[in-house]
Amino acid sequence: MDVTDEVSVASLIDQARAEFGVVSRLVYTAGIINTGDFLELSPRQWRRTFDVNLTGAFFSIQAIARYLVEADRPGHIVMVASVAGRGPRPDSSDYAASKAGLISLVRSAAVSLASADILVNAVCPGVVETAMTRDIHAERAARRGINAEESLASLADTIPLGRIESPQEVAEAIWFLLSDAASYVTGQALNVCGGLAFD
Repeated sequence: MDVTDEVSVASLIDQARAEFGVVSRLVYTAGIINTGDFLELSPRQWRRTFDVNLTGAFFSIQAIARYLVEADRPGHIVMVASVAGRGPRPDSSDYAASKAGLISLVRSAAVSLASADILVNAVCPGVVETAMTRDIHAERAARRGINAEESLASLADTIPLGRIESPQEVAEAIWFLLSDAASYVTGQALNVCGGLAFD
């Protein structure tokens, strides 16, 4: 599906309803990033990052929430934000700004949908072992004249737990927010970052 197209997003909700009967949980994991000098970031890159990271998230929250309200059902929504949304990222300012916007969107949606018993939260991972992380560090390493492993290792050294996190560790936090154990949690952006950020 194309998360930047509200019709495509709504269609996916309809397909899920047709296949599973009831849809009560949504996890939004779509995200893209550009790395490079702030002054070199193009308007096209900026718009594309916001389209995927923020506008697509808005379409997704709205589509599932409309269904849940119409069906008079409670629900759980979890957005994958980032600790990048907590502070400056000079070589990926579009990504940081879009993730800060996503955290704000989660808060607004949570308050708007609370009376419908729809919980909206986010997780904010730090440095996760993914293909996207490896690509980012390959680009950063090339600019610094080192290899990608050295770039990633130097970042790992800044994490209090001393290591990169696994996708499974992010998934466990998402699972908690989707579960009944989080029945009184809404509007929150949970850092899952090994102590990299505290805001």
